[in-house]
Amino acid sequence: MTTDAFAHKIDSLHAFHGRKVGSSLLEYLEKQGLLCPRMRIRYPDPVARRFWLMAHEHWGPRQLRHPTEPDGPRWDAAVELDEAFYRWRNSLAYGPSVNPLDDLAPRFSEFIQRPSVATFEAWLDMRVDVSNDVETNMFDGINVETYYSTWQVLLAAEVAGAGVHIRINLGDEAILRRAVEALGAGRLPDGSGPSYDFTPFHAARGFADHQVSLDAIVWFAEERSRLLSEIIKGQGRTLSAQRGAKRAV
Repeated sequence: MTTDAFAHKIDSLHAFHGRKVGSSLLEYLEKQGLLCPRMRIRYPDPVARRFWLMAHEHWGPRQLRHPTEPDGPRWDAAVELDEAFYRWRNSLAYGPSVNPLDDLAPRFSEFIQRPSVATFEAWLDMRVDVSNDVETNMFDGINVETYYSTWQVLLAAEVAGAGVHIRINLGDEAILRRAVEALGAGRLPDGSGPSYDFTPFHAARGFADHQVSLDAIVWFAEERSRLLSEIIKGQGRTLSAQRGAKRAV
């Protein structure tokens, strides 16, 4: 699942009370090690700049301030991976194909990151600098695509309840004001009576222990749905032809 699709799904569960689930929350959860994306595609900056130029040809000529990738094996591999994703996402036009992340070729490994075992980097810092002779200070996120697995929606729901909880009467304006001041100063509000819930962390360990099985279940469900769609399309064409033959008779 893309970041947007994943955030939308979690938001629909209303698990994070009082918070809109979006990229900022997902970035925070990754930073804290509570919920890491399964995989991230990140093209090296020179490769990303060449993709950016191709995607913005309609803007007219641009002279980038930083290097772009020349022709060669790395550029060929990046184009091949990008095209493989395009065909997979547009199976109605190109027919069924294997998601390149399901059977990753070694030549693509340079473009793949696994956030769970990598040092955290702020999402804005991942953008590529595409400053040029017209736009003198410009960045773009064209080089990064972040993916989650469907089963991580359940993990996110568990994580939403993790941590320290305080219960105070926020309906009282004086109490609310003191609570905001205390939290802003880095301390708990007076009389808040904090409680600690470790259950979500035990659940998270369970997800980690069964990660391989969960991945297999998700893969099976997704491929089953795609193949059924292909079968149904085939039946539709066959039935249409049969109806046409009957009408001709």
